[in-house]
Amino acid sequence: MAFQYADKVLKAGVYTRSIDGQISDPNSVDKYLDAVSKDADLLDFTLYVPIGYGSLEKVKIPNTEETDDPKKMWTVHFNGRLEVW
Repeated sequence: MAFQYADKVLKAGVYTRSIDGQISDPNSVDKYLDAVSKDADLLDFTLYVPIGYGSLEKVKIPNTEETDDPKKMWTVHFNGRLEVW
């Protein structure tokens, strides 16, 4: 949800373009990960996750930051931290 929101609000849906005007492209996360792996700019959001949840098979997950601060865990900061979920 954080990825879709950031893409739609901050990038006008570059990756999540709606299909039939109703749902986001189900391949949007894959498209984003592929673009980032080819040095595309990251969307401006950070999801704070517990230590050990910031990578998958030793590959860092974009837009995540590991934290041991229970107040930050599972929060998302958007647009230069001006908006927090």
